[in-house]
Amino acid sequence: MKRILSLVIILVMVLSFAACKAGVPASVPGPEEPDKPTADMTEAPETTEAPETTEAPETSPDPGETQYPGAYVPAGYNAHDYLVLRELFSTRLKYGMTLGEDCWGDHYFEDDVFYSIDDPSTWYTQYHWVKWDEDGYATEISFYPASEVVPAELDLTGFERLQSVKIWYTTFDKITIKDCPMLTGGCMVYAGNAEGEAYIEAGFIDQLNLGSATHVYCSLMGDEYPFTLDLTAEGPGSVKASSAMVDGKYRVTATAIKNYYNDFLGWFDEDGNLVSEEMHLQLAGEGIDAPISGDHRYIAKFSAPPAPEPQKEGDYFCEIKPFVPAHIDLDGDGKPDSILVSQKDTDDYAEDMINVLITLAAKPDEPYYFPAGSEGGDIIAAAVDFDPDDGHIEVVLCYDMCDGDPVTYVFRLKDDGSGFDVFVKYIDVVVEAEGRLINWYSQELPEDYAFSAEHGLDFARRTEILGTHFVFNRFTVTAEGIQIIDEEYTYNCNLELTLKRDLKVTLENGKTKTLHRGDKIKPYSTDRETFVKVELEDGRIGRVEVTFGREGFPVYLNGVNQDKYAEMPYAD
Repeated sequence: MKRILSLVIILVMVLSFAACKAGVPASVPGPEEPDKPTADMTEAPETTEAPETTEAPETSPDPGETQYPGAYVPAGYNAHDYLVLRELFSTRLKYGMTLGEDCWGDHYFEDDVFYSIDDPSTWYTQYHWVKWDEDGYATEISFYPASEVVPAELDLTGFERLQSVKIWYTTFDKITIKDCPMLTGGCMVYAGNAEGEAYIEAGFIDQLNLGSATHVYCSLMGDEYPFTLDLTAEGPGSVKASSAMVDGKYRVTATAIKNYYNDFLGWFDEDGNLVSEEMHLQLAGEGIDAPISGDHRYIAKFSAPPAPEPQKEGDYFCEIKPFVPAHIDLDGDGKPDSILVSQKDTDDYAEDMINVLITLAAKPDEPYYFPAGSEGGDIIAAAVDFDPDDGHIEVVLCYDMCDGDPVTYVFRLKDDGSGFDVFVKYIDVVVEAEGRLINWYSQELPEDYAFSAEHGLDFARRTEILGTHFVFNRFTVTAEGIQIIDEEYTYNCNLELTLKRDLKVTLENGKTKTLHRGDKIKPYSTDRETFVKVELEDGRIGRVEVTFGREGFPVYLNGVNQDKYAEMPYAD
């Protein structure tokens, strides 16, 4: 009987404890809570309990509680600051990794600790960091990613104790830094915007380089020297703002950036009066302790570029100039589709960014965006009908990268209309002008140029066979990609090489002939891999076997270093 009574008592205690637990709300699950660093990466001191008050003051809820309801916040960190930065560092970059992974992903901390988006103590290296004070508020933010942020917004609004912001060579669609009362100095922003806006408030903008954007706004807070700069672009162009100390004076420069094939009309005030026709508008104060004051609002106006027209002769070919929308029926439905090739072209350190935006008339709400390259010089683009019978018109983009290597992209609508296939080859599109093949972007496209679908587009590739040369071929485009037409690349030069030793060649009839020292040869054609053909003094063509060193150089002719045969003209 006693045993039964004991079991009953135990059961009652278990049920009572379970009932108490059921009345406690479950905590939001999250990773193991890390230790929080202070601004100097030391441990925060233990906090004491706040004294009791007779009446609790009215307080607004933590922005983190309303903006990110139920989100996990590590113990000791301000919910707003942590959650806003967590979202920022979770943003994907162009090449797939997140901004946080780019900044800290390969960094090893002590005790086998690696970067974690859930652990703010790992958001710190020599080059990128977020520093926190002992109360868990962010005080410093500094980073510069290795690649562009995929269209994203940088919003540092409402950071109560933020004192320093350093952002380098970064592209965002929109930048907002405001309502940060302690940001009285050390605001350093080098960022490029494409079709976006920039809005910054700070006590003093130490260094600033914002561009290129359709709207830039920056404000220096303070009662003694309030300053506001508000820049707007009107037309196909953009604006940027920068600051610097020049001869002891604090100088802010507003810069207008015109696009290709249009004109900058000038800076205008709000009443429409012309202020300056110079692209750089400079405003100077008396020194770093006395920056510019007052409100400065200017509009940069740009002219509209001419609309593109297709070539009048030959098969369909329409040049597409950068920043000039082309309206061409790519899918054969009788409705013009929109193609826009753009390039961020600034005079700052940031590299150019080349983008292609295609919007089909049948799917106006589903534009196709392709970031073609993060660096580049001049660019050329065209809509080309490589096969008049297949119902497709392709978009060709070619540009010469900063390292001198050309690249060509071709965009072709999938047969089911679900998107675009993108084909790429490292070739340089060229056209014939005045009897020779030229780099199209080195000058205007010849007025009499007529594209032939049967011939295809000419292109050039570099070779080191018989010296440094560009050799030429043709290509067309099918559903399978870029198709090279000819088996051999032809030299387009009048170079004569004088032999320094005997050279055995195979003639077109299969017989061999030995050329002797003093004989002259001209480069004729090559497959760039296994052979080169040369023109003899009597006009006959001879073939020579080609091999390469381990890294593609030197070049061997019949197994002998080609430099032993003649003085080869190499590029620097």
